[in-house]
Amino acid sequence: MHVHVKLQVLYLSKNSLTSVSGLEQVGSLRVLGLADNLLSEPGQVEALAAACPGLEALSLEGNPLSMVPHYR
Repeated sequence: MHVHVKLQVLYLSKNSLTSVSGLEQVGSLRVLGLADNLLSEPGQVEALAAACPGLEALSLEGNPLSMVPHYR
């Protein structure tokens, strides 16, 4: 039996992540918690948001990229 699950909520805060590579394959995400990691490239997050059209909440506080003016 094959079970197809669409992951909608994922919390990855405080994991020292430097990349979100691969998460674009989870296009069903609605909530993604990435706070307090080491993410510094706004382009990665922009690509992720484009790949996840249903994304409603994205937490990025505490990452180096949150210090970039107008990162939101």
